[in-house]
Amino acid sequence: MIRTDADGIPVTWMDCKAYCLDGNLYSLVFLFRAQEQTVLGNFHCSFPHYDVWKPAVLKLLAMVRV
Repeated sequence: MIRTDADGIPVTWMDCKAYCLDGNLYSLVFLFRAQEQTVLGNFHCSFPHYDVWKPAVLKLLAMVRV
């Protein structure tokens, strides 16, 4: 797991390549605290497009404001 800081809020995330019957998927799962609650989210896309989407999702996570 990797930790990113977003406006002082630690965001923990991990990613992986998943194998499916019709091809491969890229999956990025993230977790952070927002006040008294825990936020768990995920992003999926076709694996051939992950090199475009991964930086975009990480940039989005770095902009988290609570």
